[in-house]
Amino acid sequence: MLIWDILRGAIRSLVSKRTRTMLTMLGIIVGVGSVIVMLAYGEGQKNEIMARFEGWSERLLTVQFVYYSWGDNLTVPYSIRLNTDDLNAIRDECSAVSNAIPEAMGRFTGRAGSITEDDQFVLATTAEYCEVTGNSTVQGGFFTMEDDQKMARVCVLGSRAKENYFETMDVVGQYLTINGSRFRIVGVLESVGHHWLDRLVYIPWRTATNRLPHYDTIDEINVQAVSASKAGLAKRQIRELLHLRYPSLPVPDDMHDDELSPIYMKCIQNWVTEREQTADSFALLLKVIGGLSLLIGGVGVMNIMLVSVHERTPEIGLRKAIGARRRDIVSQFIAESIMICLAGGTIGMAVAFTVCRYLERMPAEANIPDPVITTWAMAIAVAVTVGTGLFFGVYPALQAARLNPIEALHEGR
Repeated sequence: MLIWDILRGAIRSLVSKRTRTMLTMLGIIVGVGSVIVMLAYGEGQKNEIMARFEGWSERLLTVQFVYYSWGDNLTVPYSIRLNTDDLNAIRDECSAVSNAIPEAMGRFTGRAGSITEDDQFVLATTAEYCEVTGNSTVQGGFFTMEDDQKMARVCVLGSRAKENYFETMDVVGQYLTINGSRFRIVGVLESVGHHWLDRLVYIPWRTATNRLPHYDTIDEINVQAVSASKAGLAKRQIRELLHLRYPSLPVPDDMHDDELSPIYMKCIQNWVTEREQTADSFALLLKVIGGLSLLIGGVGVMNIMLVSVHERTPEIGLRKAIGARRRDIVSQFIAESIMICLAGGTIGMAVAFTVCRYLERMPAEANIPDPVITTWAMAIAVAVTVGTGLFFGVYPALQAARLNPIEALHEGR
């Protein structure tokens, strides 16, 4: 039996039952569309997470004390706090460190015009913040060392904080009231893609410690290593220095064990790796969900093909009686199954493209990453579609081929 004859017979059979064929295809459409959208969403989220850290220096380290119980971690008494002496010691005594800056967080009421934020987080740091972290401004600039020395009331807004208070207007030179004091806005930071970080307001360190309450200690020290290869050495030097400065700190069996140390230190590369692993895990979950959708659609195909075998029993008996071979019968039903899946898969791809284009146009406030449809995702979709047709079409095809022609003809009377 020629391939063309098989395809023509399959098309004729499917068209004759077009309503049932369309309903069967619906499961495949949903399954394939779900798989592609899920893969595209997962890839988009991964790209967005990686983009958040793209501009961050590979030499960046964060230093904190662990004040809470975390597994087997040794914790630091609340009476021990990081201070400017520790900061200066890290700068002066750690040869693998090129720079270090303080960070301290305060929560105040922020006000600009008629807009009021009761929980505005304000980060106090120094003028080297952008140099150390790799961040940059999109409007104006960051405050200067002179601003810090003069304890000037100036501030820099995160991208989302700027939108909250001023929407789309140019804010450089405008004023933001923090804790009842007016601060002149000198710049706006580029978005780092993190909702909470983008909502921060940044002010000079000396301004915070002298003009606002609750800034008497350091929450975190951001450290820039001499080079990316020296980041590990910088961690060891800082940890040894802090243990010398604070002899009462609990010491684990391995002082440089990141999991057990009371001194929490993190390389930005570790953050990137962790976020990438999280994104991969989430993408895997989305693939499983999409695969289940496709499995349900495949079961629907098998069900309809079994019904088709039952309805066409007399036809199968007649064809076998006049010389049709088992492989001809098998080929006929498998061809029908694959055609249903291919047609449904094609429509599912078109639906997925439409959904992804719609998600791309969603406003930034929706916080939905732009889906990325990759070539391999399309290849997987095509391969899975054909595989579904084969897998769920074989059993009904074999059932049809095994029919006894005499019994089949007798059943059709």
